[in-house]
Amino acid sequence: MTPTPSSVVSALPASGIRRMMAKARAMDRLLGERHVAPAPGEAFGEQGKGRVRPSLASSEDQVKRGACELADFCREQGGR
Repeated sequence: MTPTPSSVVSALPASGIRRMMAKARAMDRLLGERHVAPAPGEAFGEQGKGRVRPSLASSEDQVKRGACELADFCREQGGR
């Protein structure tokens, strides 16, 4: 039996769903406000949990600008 999306989501604890949605909103905001599109670190394994992974497949200037935009975004959100 193939799980349907609703059955998969219902298998997650509410706190997990809230964290997932918060991450999705943050990624959407980074793209919309800062034009930066990092991937959630979890997509790259357990060690990526709680991190984001930028793409380095751009020019050096674009990577630097993206890093600055990401740092500014994190500071605005109360991060380091």
